[in-house]
Amino acid sequence: MLLNGLRRFEITADEIENLSPTIRVLQELPNLDTLCIPLYAASSDVLEAASRLPKLQRLIFTGRRRKQLCTCTGVSVSPVFTLGCFPSLRTLTIAGCASELSAIIGQSHFPTEIHTLQVYTMKCGITGDNVLTMFHKSLVNVCPDLAHYCVRDLDDSLSFSELRPLLSLKLCSLIVRGREPMTISSQELNELATSLPKLTLLNLNASPIKPLHDLGIKGGLPIDMLSLIAQSCPDLRKLGLFLDTSNVPTGNILDLPPFNGNLRELDVGKSPLDYDNLEAVTMYLSQILPATCQLGIDKTNDDEARWTSLSFFLPAMRKMKNLGRQLGESRRL
Repeated sequence: MLLNGLRRFEITADEIENLSPTIRVLQELPNLDTLCIPLYAASSDVLEAASRLPKLQRLIFTGRRRKQLCTCTGVSVSPVFTLGCFPSLRTLTIAGCASELSAIIGQSHFPTEIHTLQVYTMKCGITGDNVLTMFHKSLVNVCPDLAHYCVRDLDDSLSFSELRPLLSLKLCSLIVRGREPMTISSQELNELATSLPKLTLLNLNASPIKPLHDLGIKGGLPIDMLSLIAQSCPDLRKLGLFLDTSNVPTGNILDLPPFNGNLRELDVGKSPLDYDNLEAVTMYLSQILPATCQLGIDKTNDDEARWTSLSFFLPAMRKMKNLGRQLGESRRL
């Protein structure tokens, strides 16, 4: 068959009525190492066909709309993993109601050596934090070597208590997405940062899915938490937070511990930025962000223009700060 040498197979169609041809094609792709399919195609038959591909390393589901997840959970999405399945798999996406996830990874032949896991889930009418907390406890036991984890809650947002079991892993990246901004205290963020010192990527729902004006939310994580993260996670290259910029430190900010040169991007997502605090936020960020760090701004952010202006003035503010430090040192001499 001409497709024997195919390494990557991706489906981009919005809808496929019959998945049988897809399954037959997969059975003829022994050299495939990457499979990308929409969430609606996450049937057990498709996953089981993929599980028998000897060289498959990355199984990725695309699309994150709640409707797609509802569609895929309407099918039999809990695959039966057999002995020897996914022999080369390192990256996996799973999707389903929160109550189904533990059963999926709890099977005796689940691929426990995966390196990267992405989870799409929703509560499906179940209230409370217990279901996802139990899933994360199971995940830690099943995949102790997991290095990269992304979870997307399409119903609302995850709480810190739901994430706490993950702190026993040696994660290099943690991405949390949800419909609403994540609420986390300074003490909880400190616990997260000190428990995961090897993080190179951390995003705690910088761009909530649900429009903020629908939620009546003006705040987020206090901006002074950035200096806390800078001390605990020196390897960070990309950080994403939904920030509260209404209360900016105005004391001797020169004493604040800055990020080292590893940080390449601070993703502020949909964080609000009041005009009255523009100068104070600029001064604060000029102190703690390295010169090579860029700001990531969500295109749908209501305050995108203000964040863009701030990003433009950051280099000049850094130069003024350095000049002031040099003048102070020369006077002491």
